[in-house]
Amino acid sequence: MTELADALARATLAAARAAARLRGCGDRNAVDRAAVDAMRAALDRVDIDGRVVIGEGEKDEAPMLAAGERVGTGRGPALDIAVDPIDGTRCVAEDRVGAIAAIGACPRGQMHAPPGFTRASSPSAARSRVAAGSRSTSRRSQSALPRLAAALGRRPAVAILDRPRNQALIEAARASAAELRLLPDADLSATVALALTGREPVIDLLVGVGGCPEAVVSACALSCLGGHLICQPWSPGAGATGPALELDGLVGGAPIAFAATGVTGSVLVAPGETLIIDADGPRRWAPA
Repeated sequence: MTELADALARATLAAARAAARLRGCGDRNAVDRAAVDAMRAALDRVDIDGRVVIGEGEKDEAPMLAAGERVGTGRGPALDIAVDPIDGTRCVAEDRVGAIAAIGACPRGQMHAPPGFTRASSPSAARSRVAAGSRSTSRRSQSALPRLAAALGRRPAVAILDRPRNQALIEAARASAAELRLLPDADLSATVALALTGREPVIDLLVGVGGCPEAVVSACALSCLGGHLICQPWSPGAGATGPALELDGLVGGAPIAFAATGVTGSVLVAPGETLIIDADGPRRWAPA
């Protein structure tokens, strides 16, 4: 377990360092390219038989780390890999807070990644189901926010990625008098951070349409933390396109591990800081 988590941490650290050299460059593609190249090079030195299930190629048409690619030396355990070499490329290009490098892994055949997601994520299964229903759509999430407030006995703190596709959810949160926290970029950090105890500010629920890589990478962390995630395939124009999936429909088996390194820093990790999450829980990591 420790060896796997350490290997993932080295990959995110390499990606973060490569991207950090380009802070403020104004070129998102250059940031992405540097992080992808560094992460792949680091993974290829690890004794795993890794298969990328969801990665940068699907979202940004990057030349590497797309679904189906093999990483590692091929001599170790067979793993499914989900990568987000930089969550928040705009943050790096503009030298703003929010960017991290992240990766998740689980046994071969245990990771599933339908395209596009509507997400409802919270620290507990009970709270997420109160807000979104166990088989959720965005419309149900909107109508259920008052029930979440009643269950908590206070205004719920709801985080939503600030994008036009999430406008209906944003308006519903405001109408329900929720304490709304709009995320300008990089919602992966918030998804994981809300499942970590003792984190400030407290977020009760994260909802909205976000990217598939971010959902699957964060699922690796949440599965180790006892958090909860409900996802549903979504596409522009068509909306929800398939049945909802709970956390165990995205990742499963053992070992499962997650690692993230801060580039410009976020609610999850400071710049240059690396966090590992696996069956032993969350811990800070530094290279030997």
